[in-house]
Amino acid sequence: MSSEPKPPAKPSSSAASTSRLEAQYAVLRALAESATLAEATPRLLQAIGEGLGWERGGVWRVDRRANVLRCVETWRRSSMAEDELDALSRSMSFDLGVGLPGRVWQSGKPVWVPDIASDHNFPRAQAAAKEGLHGALGVPIFVRGEILAVIEFCSSESHEPDADLLRTMASIGDQIGRFVERRRSEEELEQLFSLSRDMLCIAGYDGYFKRLNQAWEQVLGWSCAELIARPYLDFVHPDDRDATIAEAGRLATGMDTVHFENRYQCRDGSYRWLSWSATPAGQRRVIFATARDITERITAAAELSKTKEAAEAASRAKGEFLANMSHEIRTPMNAILGMTELALDTRLTREQREYLTAARDAAGSLLGLIDDILDFSKIEAGKLALERVPFDPRGAIGDAVRTLGPRAHQKGLELAIAVDRAVPERLTGDPRRLRQVLFNLVGNAIKFTESGEVVVRAGLESGSECVLHVRVSDTGIGIPAEQQRMIFEAFAQAEGAATRHHGGTGLGLAICAQLVEMMNGRLWVESHASRGSTFHFTARFEPVAATARAAGGRRGAASGAGATVAVSADAAAAGATPGVLRGRRVLVVDGSATQREVLGEMMNDWGLKVSVAESGERALEVLRRDAGRSEAFAIALVDAHLPGMDGFALIEAIRGEPEIAETAVVLMTSAGRPGERARGAEMGVGTTVAKPVTHVDLRLGLVRVLAAGAAGGAETARRRGRGARAARRLRVLVAEDNAVNRTLVVRLLQKRGHRVTVVENGREALAALEREAFDVALMDVQMPELDGFEATAEIRARERTGGRRLPIVAMTAHAMKGDRERCLAAGMDGYVSKPLDRRKLYETIERLGVSHVTAGAAAAVLDTDALLRRAGGDRRLMREMAELFLADAPRMLDAVRDSLATGDASALSHAAHALKGSVSNFATAEATEAALKLERLARAGALGDARAAHAQVEEEIARVCQALRELVTENAPPARMAAGGGRRARVSRGT
Repeated sequence: MSSEPKPPAKPSSSAASTSRLEAQYAVLRALAESATLAEATPRLLQAIGEGLGWERGGVWRVDRRANVLRCVETWRRSSMAEDELDALSRSMSFDLGVGLPGRVWQSGKPVWVPDIASDHNFPRAQAAAKEGLHGALGVPIFVRGEILAVIEFCSSESHEPDADLLRTMASIGDQIGRFVERRRSEEELEQLFSLSRDMLCIAGYDGYFKRLNQAWEQVLGWSCAELIARPYLDFVHPDDRDATIAEAGRLATGMDTVHFENRYQCRDGSYRWLSWSATPAGQRRVIFATARDITERITAAAELSKTKEAAEAASRAKGEFLANMSHEIRTPMNAILGMTELALDTRLTREQREYLTAARDAAGSLLGLIDDILDFSKIEAGKLALERVPFDPRGAIGDAVRTLGPRAHQKGLELAIAVDRAVPERLTGDPRRLRQVLFNLVGNAIKFTESGEVVVRAGLESGSECVLHVRVSDTGIGIPAEQQRMIFEAFAQAEGAATRHHGGTGLGLAICAQLVEMMNGRLWVESHASRGSTFHFTARFEPVAATARAAGGRRGAASGAGATVAVSADAAAAGATPGVLRGRRVLVVDGSATQREVLGEMMNDWGLKVSVAESGERALEVLRRDAGRSEAFAIALVDAHLPGMDGFALIEAIRGEPEIAETAVVLMTSAGRPGERARGAEMGVGTTVAKPVTHVDLRLGLVRVLAAGAAGGAETARRRGRGARAARRLRVLVAEDNAVNRTLVVRLLQKRGHRVTVVENGREALAALEREAFDVALMDVQMPELDGFEATAEIRARERTGGRRLPIVAMTAHAMKGDRERCLAAGMDGYVSKPLDRRKLYETIERLGVSHVTAGAAAAVLDTDALLRRAGGDRRLMREMAELFLADAPRMLDAVRDSLATGDASALSHAAHALKGSVSNFATAEATEAALKLERLARAGALGDARAAHAQVEEEIARVCQALRELVTENAPPARMAAGGGRRARVSRGT
């Protein structure tokens, strides 16, 4: 049986040690005198066998393809011819683990067989026995970590394992392995040297080449012998010889050559440019070097340089021309804009105002185009420099995107902003150019998106603290893959049809790409046709020093950042009540899944506990479910435009249920629709934020509604809403096919004290009118079977045969100019739009349904005679003054609320003073006195009393606004004029 090598039982004799050393020397001599392993193998076997007392030996080499061992050489001590054992060995092959060679291959270690006859894994045992062999030893030969071969030796004597002999054999195996590895490396280097396409050489310190590869002949045409026979300087261009001698001198001192260029002469007399890398071998006094033919590159670079210079000259000329022309155009354009603005501040007829507004808008668009051209020319001319100022990245991103809110909401798009919490509060860079890039990308996204959403996400580039990565995603028309590269070129757009439909010069993205590059970033797009696009850009900024950051935290956004006052107010509010948000429960009610996700992420970062609802109905379920729990919702963040039950209807429902009426409400309104904010204020919502919701605006709104005690205001509004009853109970017929809208209208009218009959379409409305009489009908315009227009026509036809006229109020989700006139022309008497304005609904049906209802409410609040005198007897001017106040009142009230929330007495005094001056033009003494009282308390620093006085101001201003709305309705222009104005407005937009 075989056994693994074991430690020696006793030391080897002196004679045995000498024999083993002599065997190792003989092996080294055989290897040194042989060029290959095959040549050395017979001598190796003989040296080992004779030196160590073996009778037979063999070498088994690994056949990698067949994965077996094959015998490639045998040796035996006697000089007799090959016997049966030799023939058998050469004819056999062994798998892994089979026979003595296979066991060595498997274990990777020497294997000793004390007696072949008793070994069960020795397939040649019978032939070995005939030769009188007993003991055997196998040793592996390793090359580069793998077994190359196994050396096998046999003896006529049986021996126990000899540790010293095993070590000697293992050492011999290592020597053979190193020999094979060295020979392989030499062969590989020789092949690499010969086959390399680079010009490899060895040059002596004496100035002659010692060895060259074939690439030299291929490049220069000289034979290697010709090049070696002469000093290499003979082949160097005369103008380059001094530099070549200097570089050779540097190498002789031991320095490497990383890059050196000179010209070598070819056999045909021409010269080729060579680029050198070299390293010296000082002890051998030679240089190892590689050269590469760069003649084509040098020639191309020279041509490119000439072309580049010509192109730069042309570009500079073009840039200077554009800059000069832009300047010459901007000068008169600024005058046009300025004078138009001045003219708009004067007394004008509606028609004049429309013409001038159209001219101003067109001039503004032209000025924007000129600015693009000027920026482009500045960039091309290399004259555009970036600022380096501290700024608030969240404020800069919010400012850029918020400006485009009205444009997005006009198209019915959701516009959302999400800034990762890892983004620093302050960075140093150019916020104006950051906003410019964002404005362009978001503007394009809105332009090329007809439905869905545009989302701006900002975070930090992975592994960086100051590199912003901004993504602008849309659900628009997308960009085909073959056109994605060209859109970043100047004056290029993705598709001609898109250009004609959407307009634009194609300069915007080219400017953005160059601005981003100036900010050490890049701009790219991911898009698929008809599936939307995502524009990415990165921009590198610098950190703000700790002292500057601390100061910046106290100031909010510095003027250099171009941030709004809201940033400063936010910092103050958050700093004054750092724990007011943490742990509070907030319900986000928004129909957009993206908005819910973005708002939730934002508020989770502030420690709020956020839940979401996708509709008003679902929000009511959640609020009712948690109303009796210890941790009820503190705030409901409600979008004004919800599917089904809209935000205003949801607020009304919340205020109407005592269990959830104390929930503070923050209303999200659409930018560019000030009426939504005023409508929310009338319903007792003291805090609104405009979409797209920014980090700063939302945090300030939440702090404000909690710090100012919005729940108390909600309770006041709830009591006021419950206490308001109609002067006369009316019989109202409601025709509405939408179940949610029916429920809302019924609740509103019943709370007002009216009796309501509900039908689902125009045909059912006609049947109801045959059964009973009604004081007024509220008719949805779009219904199945018989719509509102058809039902009204039938009702008017019946009335012509006899009977009194039924007042009909149109109820429609359309809110375009001209819709009101269309309803009136169809025979209807009034018009209310969805989402329903509760007060507008009450005023309309009660004015039409009760003949003795007059405008007494307005008379009780407004000094109408004085107002008309101030307008010089011009009722149109009086109406316009009222409309201006209604548009400006929410902003003035917000200024008062913001000042109270932040505890800024000085700002509160100014805000109350401005409100007092504005309301005194319209109201009786109550509203003016309430504002004056608030102003005096603020001047005295009595903020506690000021908060109590603020409630009276809100109450009085709400009464004034309601009275002014009635005044505007009474003094509305005739339908023909309004329709004409609508037509002119449409032409103005087209222009």
